[in-house]
Amino acid sequence: MNSVRLWVTVLIVLGIGCFVASEVAAGRNYKKRLDDYGAAIRWSDFDAANAFLKQTKNDATWDRAADKYKNIRIADYIVKNSKHQKDQKQVLQTVEILYYRTNNPTIRTLIDRQRWEYNTKEKEWYLVTGLPAFK
Repeated sequence: MNSVRLWVTVLIVLGIGCFVASEVAAGRNYKKRLDDYGAAIRWSDFDAANAFLKQTKNDATWDRAADKYKNIRIADYIVKNSKHQKDQKQVLQTVEILYYRTNNPTIRTLIDRQRWEYNTKEKEWYLVTGLPAFK
């Protein structure tokens, strides 16, 4: 009877350990992923930034959207707030983006509220709120 309890305890501890390890893995790479996305936006490389979005079946969406980003240049990208939600598989981040259009050098400000979600199957973070909506 004691050996059964021991094995049940060991299995429970291992199960909890695996769960915690997967949560840690999800949290470990989110900062790098968000930083890499921020670097792509800072360099006005919207093709690279688009790769951080969860791709849909309709790949033509980016082809149509690429034209609206071609004359946008980023002056600054400032992370104001970034925090995990309770389930650790979602991050909400608020960013201030200073930008201008190549045909109008007036600096404009955009507050971008981003929601990132961790895909456990692919073990990757994806931006689910889309690229910034420059006006």
